[in-house]
Amino acid sequence: MKRRRIIYLLAAWILFLVGQWLERIEPAVPPPTKHPSKPYGGPPKAIWTAGSFRPGENLWNLFSRLGIDREDALRAIRKMRDFLDMKRIRAGDRYEIARDSLNRLLFYRYQPSPFVTYEIRRDSSRQFIATVIRREPERRIEILEGAIRTTLYESMRRHGAKPELILAFSDIFQWDIDFFTDPQPGDRYRLVYEAFYLDSIFTGYGRILAAQYILQGKPYTAFFYQPPGKKAGYYEWSGQSFQKKFLRSPLNYRRISSYFSPGRRHPILKRVRPHYGIDYAAPRGTPVVSPADGTVVELGYKPRGVGRYLKIRHDGTHFVTLYGHLQSYARGIRKGVHVRQRQVIGYVGSTGLATGPHLHYTLYENGRPINPLRLHNISADPLQPAEIPAFQQRVFPYLRMLAEKKERTSPSLFCNLK
Repeated sequence: MKRRRIIYLLAAWILFLVGQWLERIEPAVPPPTKHPSKPYGGPPKAIWTAGSFRPGENLWNLFSRLGIDREDALRAIRKMRDFLDMKRIRAGDRYEIARDSLNRLLFYRYQPSPFVTYEIRRDSSRQFIATVIRREPERRIEILEGAIRTTLYESMRRHGAKPELILAFSDIFQWDIDFFTDPQPGDRYRLVYEAFYLDSIFTGYGRILAAQYILQGKPYTAFFYQPPGKKAGYYEWSGQSFQKKFLRSPLNYRRISSYFSPGRRHPILKRVRPHYGIDYAAPRGTPVVSPADGTVVELGYKPRGVGRYLKIRHDGTHFVTLYGHLQSYARGIRKGVHVRQRQVIGYVGSTGLATGPHLHYTLYENGRPINPLRLHNISADPLQPAEIPAFQQRVFPYLRMLAEKKERTSPSLFCNLK
């Protein structure tokens, strides 16, 4: 009996020692902690990853890079294709993904803009549920005005405008005002435009509803309007279209390096000969656009002249334009192709006889070169007389908003509105 008791005590001691040894090599797992709150919920043991799509990356590439289970990835992509064109995913777009320890997809969120969010989540039956969340921004009508000190860009930036608003404003007047050469100190401008906000945070601009630029005392005022069944555009108070047949210039340039002249000393050939065109100095690769609708009638290369060039015959007119010293043509540009106003046709270069990158631009009327800077532009189709009352009634509130600053507004500034 005593011997049996000794054996029991010895066995208990051995078990105690073994337990102590096991505790040293396998520490006890601490109790699970509560998972920190994540947007849109998620399982307690979800592994969260947030980031942006890389250049050239699509959803399949993203799932592969993060090691998401292949079957889950395929099922999620099929579900996403039901309401999203995968080709619209761009580098920099934000995503958020949750997966478990086995890399099974639990949640995916894609937000291409502040206004729309796409989500996929796994439900309790292991099926993927897709949802689209849309948020409507708040639309506000705002007014901006200022005076020119140096340039329009500098002035509008000084008053808080972003570059896209400045570009949209200058585009309205591009047929009448060349903002690289025409503005003078003291010129004034006003515009009424849409601005959108989400949670009181600015998210972007809408349309410019009314715009005015006073160039050396002469006012130019335009109103946005869409006639029933027609394309929207900008019109004067009288109903005349602000759009013209020809743009003032076929590119955004830094300066005019050489003007139209019957006799100019050539910088390379060192002899006087006619220069029937305008040379616009601009950085290499600057896009060149067609100033009016037309058809490409000729293109080629003249090594001892304008280098790589093309010609466009413009619709419904007797005008042909030539573009020289191009670095390259835009995609799809070839003889016989029809181009639209403002369509990119090529890029600034220095091919042929050129001392640096610039565009040589010639305008022919009935086969004779004329000075593009002296072109008497032709307006596009005006509103029909029966359409003008509805137009004026629609834009009158914007006219009043342009004139709100009475202490700074002279009645003569609106003489072109009558």
